[in-house]
Amino acid sequence: MHSFGSHLGYAFQIRDDYLGVWGEKTQTGKSVGGDIRRKKNSFPIVYAMSTSTGRDRKALNDAYKKQELSSQDIQTVLKIMEKLNVPTAANALAAEQCEAALATLETARVESSVKNEMEDLVKFLMTREY
Repeated sequence: MHSFGSHLGYAFQIRDDYLGVWGEKTQTGKSVGGDIRRKKNSFPIVYAMSTSTGRDRKALNDAYKKQELSSQDIQTVLKIMEKLNVPTAANALAAEQCEAALATLETARVESSVKNEMEDLVKFLMTREY
């Protein structure tokens, strides 16, 4: 169960970080790029910083050194993230963690009804939009 919880926690956080950048305000209550504006070191920005090179890396570092990011800075960061396929990477890693969580349930000694509920929770976390 510890392993299940760890994988589920990672999946939740990665998905939450994804929604903090690309989630719809009507669904999440957060504006697109809100985590960027707050300069939150969430999965998307950490991934972008670690995989970017050259001008892109400099632009990301310059933006995050500022006291406050402008709308243009946010658009620049979003464009770099799109260029680096950060949304795809975030979704893939979250899915990988969900699959790992589900794999742990195969050997877990819990009632089948509980397993079914846990599986439903994993599926919900993978597709949640809020």
